[in-house]
Amino acid sequence: MNKSLTIKKNDNPYILCKSKIKDPPQSLRETFHYLGPGFILSASVVGSGELIATTTLGARAGFVTFWIILLSCLVKVALQLEFGKHAINSGESTMASLNKLPGPKLGKVNWSIYTWLFLMISENFSTN
Repeated sequence: MNKSLTIKKNDNPYILCKSKIKDPPQSLRETFHYLGPGFILSASVVGSGELIATTTLGARAGFVTFWIILLSCLVKVALQLEFGKHAINSGESTMASLNKLPGPKLGKVNWSIYTWLFLMISENFSTN
């Protein structure tokens, strides 16, 4: 096996090491040094999909559905924050966490993974 493809335990980005933890920034200027691709990624949580879906929904149903739009944006951001916190604290990915939820499994895969997969596939067919 090629040694460059093997991952050592110390190289795993999901294992927390106290030596790699940096002190948090103390000023606004120091905070800007940490903003990068992660900031753009977190800003895309509520992105163009919501913009298109909310304007389409608003055009079809009017202001009656405005509460759904606000609630869905808030819930999506809150869920993404909690998934991120859990990934940082536990060192496991979101899919690994979902696979550990209680409930029935088909083979080695939990029902929650199949639910997620169904939702991702159904999104492609719900554009109309």
